[in-house]
Amino acid sequence: MKSRTSFLKPTISIWFVPLAILFWGLYAYFTSLPFYVKGCDPEYPYLINGLNCACLKFGQIGHTDHPGTPFQLYNGLVIRIVHLFAGKDRIVVDVLNRPEFYLGAISVSLTLLASVLVYFIGRIGIKSHRFTNVLILQFSLFYHPVLLDLFNRCNPDRFLSIVTLLLIIVLLKFLFGERSSQLRLAVWLGVVMGLGFATKINYLPVLIFSLFMLKNWKHRGIYTASGLVSFTVFISPILGKFQEFKRFVFGIIGHDGLYGSGDARVFNFEMIANNIKTIFTTNPELPIIIALLLFALVVALRKPENRKESVLFMVGCMVLIFIQLFMVSKHYKNYYLAPLFSIYGLMLFGVVFLLDKNGSYRKVTAVIKYSLPAILLLLSTRQILAGNASQVEFKNDQAEAAQFVRDQIDRDDYWFVEPTWESGPQVENALVYGFSYCADRINYEEVLHRVYPHVITSVEGRDQVRFWHSSDASLDTVLVSGKTIHVLSTPSRQAARLVDVVKRTAAQYNIAVAVDTIFNQPGTGTFIIALTPQLDPNQLESVQKRLMMDDSESQAEFQRKVDYYSNEIRNTPEWLSLVKEKAENKGISLDSMIYLDAVYMAERN
Repeated sequence: MKSRTSFLKPTISIWFVPLAILFWGLYAYFTSLPFYVKGCDPEYPYLINGLNCACLKFGQIGHTDHPGTPFQLYNGLVIRIVHLFAGKDRIVVDVLNRPEFYLGAISVSLTLLASVLVYFIGRIGIKSHRFTNVLILQFSLFYHPVLLDLFNRCNPDRFLSIVTLLLIIVLLKFLFGERSSQLRLAVWLGVVMGLGFATKINYLPVLIFSLFMLKNWKHRGIYTASGLVSFTVFISPILGKFQEFKRFVFGIIGHDGLYGSGDARVFNFEMIANNIKTIFTTNPELPIIIALLLFALVVALRKPENRKESVLFMVGCMVLIFIQLFMVSKHYKNYYLAPLFSIYGLMLFGVVFLLDKNGSYRKVTAVIKYSLPAILLLLSTRQILAGNASQVEFKNDQAEAAQFVRDQIDRDDYWFVEPTWESGPQVENALVYGFSYCADRINYEEVLHRVYPHVITSVEGRDQVRFWHSSDASLDTVLVSGKTIHVLSTPSRQAARLVDVVKRTAAQYNIAVAVDTIFNQPGTGTFIIALTPQLDPNQLESVQKRLMMDDSESQAEFQRKVDYYSNEIRNTPEWLSLVKEKAENKGISLDSMIYLDAVYMAERN
């Protein structure tokens, strides 16, 4: 039983940390650059697929890598709610016209949701635990700079921190609560873990950790069944595309590089060893956490009462750490460890809970309870502030480039964009990348042309040009329009190739092109190149006649390709079978589906 005086303090824990989360989340959002400037990957793919969900166009979801479906559905829900109260046009037009507004709404909603869940952690936990112990749990999102930095993002990793808060609530209510229930624990753990695993596969260690929270195999079976049902429900919008997710996962497993790149080998032991060393160097608190868990495990094994629960918890934490380290050491990025970092609070709480019950290590318990959380908070805050300070110059450069685009580049001019994950100073760059992960994106072209009328994109390794990475565009027609074409150049982009494509096309029609670097930022290697066609009236008439002749020949050649692929589909049983299945899924005739597939193949070959 808690003492009477302890009831005077709970309100501090219940309200202080949620307000701190609210403050930090809003501060991080309002003091940061737009998402398209600081990082469009994966924010814009998730925005576009969230729009697909908001419009109930689940067949157009084109991003299945994580698979990430719950976060896409969440984005769709927020888009719908925000549009209902603050929409300025029909939903598709409004989102494409104000993508940063909607991404901002999603980001702020995640902050609000985290704040509410942390409040409920306090409210539920205070019923059966000391407020100091509950504070350890409430501060879970503050124990590592990666978690603090996620407040700047709008991605599935940030959504996973929400899932972890739900996990803590479930454990507080049904495992660490006054009335624990293994059955309810098994069912609700399954639901939450299905949500987490459907959001991102690197939540797998937490899913396995949850098995150790259950005392017998019957309830583990219920947990597994609940998790499978939950996972299936959460990915139901992409069940028809599950093979794509499988290919992505097996590509990662079978290669030693990021995202299924690198050599075709499961283990690169030299790389794994180097990455593990980097992980421990980058995260010096991790050995302390491991040592603490080992100490708590020894304590649990010495006490016969409640030994099974405590031993299972400590072993589960160790297994979680081991699996997470193994997964991330194979393909290392420090933020891949975010699920582990978000469990730090739960691990500390479990250790303190055990030591409080034991009663033999009061001084050690006091140090762990008060000093270790404070040290983690100080370290994470210090690192995030130092990181922000070191990035000031780079962020100023990014802001300068974006300001130049807003002030100096006419909306009537063209952007020639290379589809890439790298951010840029123009929102069109981010939207092109976002639509790279949208199936049947041609359905959005009419709106895109209206909102951003002059955007063309390159095709990797070819001179071919498209509108919005979708339908074929005619670069010669763009040149004849006389409008300036802008190309963004950064160290990882192939800007020189895009400039050469414009020059070669212009040379075919004897069109002179003036090339000028209108923005120059040597420090970051960011340049904006303007290509302006030089046409006199007599030359313009001649070029237009030639274009009409070339266009007629091009259309005839395209139709020959469509006819060829239509015949190939009809005469290839395996191909025809796949097309029949697609026709049934889309609810259209077989002939229509054959034609659409033939057009698709003709456009790309």
